Amino acid sequence: MPLNGAPVADKDNDPTYADDSGKAISSSWIRRGLQTLANAAGFFFTQNAASGGIGFPTWLGGFQLRWGTIAAQGGVNFVSAFPGQCLGVLVGSEAGSGVHVRVHVLPGSITAAGFTYDTENVNNSAGRYFAWGV
Repeated sequence: MPLNGAPVADKDNDPTYADDSGKAISSSWIRRGLQTLANAAGFFFTQNAASGGIGFPTWLGGFQLRWGTIAAQGGVNFVSAFPGQCLGVLVGSEAGSGVHVRVHVLPGSITAAGFTYDTENVNNSAGRYFAWGV
């Protein structure tokens, strides 16, 4: 039965229609179906070895998150730029026990594509960042 007057998707009105009724349901089938649904709704998720991002569709405000690692000194390019602007960044070190390292984002360096940071680092330890924006 149509929901709110919308037609039911079938082979006559949906060019991507595939009849899977004869196939057993598997976790990969469910995962693929949920990913297709999330992509169609505007959600996104991306990740490489150490960095990633997730975002909500514009109809839910378009809020997005990015995360990744930082080296002892330098700058970060997000895994993908924020479509609008980066609203904030948190950074922290992964220094060993008993080692205190200050990591801070340089004022004015935050852009939709990344940021620059500085450390007062005695042992060249790495760290992590977490950023949010729209």
